[in-house]
Amino acid sequence: MMKLFIIRMRLQVRRSLKFIFPPFFLLPFPHFLFFPLKGQVFTLFWDIIQNPLPVISILITAIPIVLSLYDRYLGRTNLHLDLTSNETNWLFTPLDPDGYEFPSRCSIHLSIINLSNMPVSITEFHLKIGDSVYVSEHLTKADDVYHVVDKMGMNILTLPVGKEQILPPTRLQPQETKTGFVFFVLNECCNCDATLTAVTPQKNFSVKVHLSIPYDFSSFKIRRKVDKKDCIMPK
Repeated sequence: MMKLFIIRMRLQVRRSLKFIFPPFFLLPFPHFLFFPLKGQVFTLFWDIIQNPLPVISILITAIPIVLSLYDRYLGRTNLHLDLTSNETNWLFTPLDPDGYEFPSRCSIHLSIINLSNMPVSITEFHLKIGDSVYVSEHLTKADDVYHVVDKMGMNILTLPVGKEQILPPTRLQPQETKTGFVFFVLNECCNCDATLTAVTPQKNFSVKVHLSIPYDFSSFKIRRKVDKKDCIMPK
């Protein structure tokens, strides 16, 4: 008797709810959710719930592939060359001989940021000016300091190029930053635009630079008055 009473109560509840909601209780799955444009999507979703094994198999196969691609993305070589200022990228003729054949020197002050999750080695630097390409490698060592005369001929700036030189090969640890001078020996004697390239075994990274012959050092703090007769003026 109790079982029969429970069945009757359930039927009575269903009949009462029919006046409030559509008769979805009698359907095998909730068709009331399926709007005309979304019916296929919900049908597919319901089929997946009823038989999830194919989807699970696909996920088990795809997850290792996705993780492998993500690890490869994180392990890619990524350097950023940040020029501190174009005002410190100079072409100059040193006052004191440093043993190189070409007359001009180039100092580019920059920061190199390793954005990779792996160490990166820079094997050499290239500087392209027009059709000419100059190389800075382990033998291209700068003097500790260079005394540079401006075109005005009244001031000398002391550049600590050798003390702060980024001499290749150099290695940067993940997320490490190195700041200093990149040094080149050139056969150029006028202001120009150039392309600086950091060469790594995986990929090259470049940045545009403007090189200029110093005109007036009077605004710089590190300077001293000189006699024009004692200076070798840049042409």
